[in-house]
Amino acid sequence: MKRRARIHALIVAAAGCSVSLLGQQADQVPKTYGISQESVVRIGPMQFAPVQSTTPYSAIGSPSFTRYATGGDGAFVASPSLPSGAFVTFVQFDVCDINVADDISVFIASTDNLGQNLQILNGTTTSGTTGCASHYVNLTPAFVVDNARNQLLLLFQAHAYDGSESLAGATVYYKLQVSPAPATATFGDVPTNHLFFQFIEALAASGITGGCGAGNYCPDAPLTRGQMAVFLAKALGLQWP
Repeated sequence: MKRRARIHALIVAAAGCSVSLLGQQADQVPKTYGISQESVVRIGPMQFAPVQSTTPYSAIGSPSFTRYATGGDGAFVASPSLPSGAFVTFVQFDVCDINVADDISVFIASTDNLGQNLQILNGTTTSGTTGCASHYVNLTPAFVVDNARNQLLLLFQAHAYDGSESLAGATVYYKLQVSPAPATATFGDVPTNHLFFQFIEALAASGITGGCGAGNYCPDAPLTRGQMAVFLAKALGLQWP
């Protein structure tokens, strides 16, 4: 009974901890929609692969989970999955460095869709002992994701192979955008100089609306609750179990 009581106490304590953490983070959940704020995608340390296939590597499991090279060139790379058209504004690299003699470098790069034509967009190098810390690499101008033509690469370069320089992961910050307006109008009553031309064209291109008939959109017509339901359901991809 005492053993069961101890196990019960551990379960309660663990559950209490989980509830507490969830409560603290409930208002910090990143949004994956909207264009007015930044969204984030997290790339964990185990998603980073060595640049050279012959590079040996390992992971520190305690007290923290980080990845490091045990030989080779010490370089790791990851490619985040992001929606086309997104503006990538900066990347937060989380690294641990307790080595005084060697430095750590982090870079943001891009290639074409074939993985060729590498371009370094920005990066930073830290030297000396910094402990575990976050290093921010900004992108100005922002990198525009085009999954059909390019890919974003996150690079981590260490020069020590004993676990004193390691990678804890990276966080990519980006903003969504409304697609650019086309050169020609889809609807006869929404010309290219119309105030809402870009946004109406985005709805049409996304398959959210086909207009009101006869090649028109009827931008000044009232919207019923039924029509609103169609717009929202299609835009958000709503479904039921």
